[in-house]
Order: sequence, then C-alpha cells, then structure tokens
Amino acid sequence: LYKFLLISVLISINLYQFLSISTVLAQSSLSLTITPPLFKVNLGPGETWKTAIKVVNANPYDITVYANVMNFESEGERGRGRFIPILEKEKKEALAEWIQISKEPITISREKSVELSFSIDVPANASPGGHYAAILVGTQPMESKAEGPEVRVSSMVSSLIFVSVRGEIKESGFIRDFFAEKNWYEHPDVNFSLRFENAGNVHLQPRGE
Repeated sequence: LYKFLLISVLISINLYQFLSISTVLAQSSLSLTITPPLFKVNLGPGETWKTAIKVVNANPYDITVYANVMNFESEGERGRGRFIPILEKEKKEALAEWIQISKEPITISREKSVELSFSIDVPANASPGGHYAAILVGTQPMESKAEGPEVRVSSMVSSLIFVSVRGEIKESGFIRDFFAEKNWYEHPDVNFSLRFENAGNVHLQPRGE
C-alpha cells in the first residue's frame, strides 16, 4: 500500500494514529463512533466473508446516519491515506465494489448503538495481493458532482478494510535512504530520517530498532 514511507527515528509512527483521527468524530453538538476501526482479512478468490460494524450514538438525541463504501489508497510518503470513489473502469479490481452494505438511512436512538452488517464477495478472478477500501458512516448521504467523480460528505467516521487476496503474494521491502537532517551538528542531539520502500503487492507496517 505504501510505496514510500518517510519515518522519523525519534517518533513512533503507527497506522492507528491515523485511525484514531478518522474513527472518532467529536464536535460541540455531535459525537459519533465506529468500531472496529480496522479490518484485516485474508481471503481467497471466489470467497465471501460477512461481519458487521458498530456505530455508537453518544449524543442525548436521536440521529440518522448513512453508510457508503469508498476505495482507500496511500498518499505521499508520510503514511497518510485518502478516500476515492469507485470509478467505472476500476470496478473489477476495486475492493469497494466487492463490499455489500445497505445505503438506506439508519436511525440510532440517543446513547444507543446499532450494528451494520456487510459482506465482501471476492471475484473468482481477483488479483492476488492487497486491496483497500473503507466504510464511511455520515450524517448525510454522499452527493456526487455531475462534472466528476468527487463526492461531498458532511460529518463522517470510517472503518478501514484491508483485504489480502491469496495467490502469488509478494512481501518485500527495503530501506531506501537513511540520513541525518543536517550535515553538521554541534551537539549530540541528531534527528535521522529513514525511507522505507514497499516492493511487494501487499501492505507492510515496518518496525525496527
């Protein structure tokens, strides 16, 4: 998933730092939580997998929410991700297209939760390796712009879905660069940067000492 990843040696970077931001929405008048924040599933071509997410309304009033699915991909070299809509030409390979979930409005009573069931139907000809998507739950339905694939969402939370399709899996990566931020230091307090390249076809979470 991450072609290049820039890591500061002095700071521990973890995927869950991103998840903690994307899965809990807290405003002055709205609190909405989704759990679990991440699914990591290993499936074979032609298989079906069913489960559910829980959406919690911690507010003292009822709310109505809507679920939708989008593809997820990395952006830049700092482990950040972005959501992208399903494009017609990518439907066969897009994980978001394999996910079935109701898009009908769902009312959650105050200080209650609901479970939203969904399934993943992997095509028989699915390519091996990593496929990535997210289930988004928002207070308004998504609206597509007529001139392009962009979407507009109001307040939302998300649960990421990482599917590894069995087959010819390649897990490979290496340290591409390791360098100090400056060429000369007067004191032994040095910041180093490390670039890790994922050369395989599945996502990696590099760790080290």
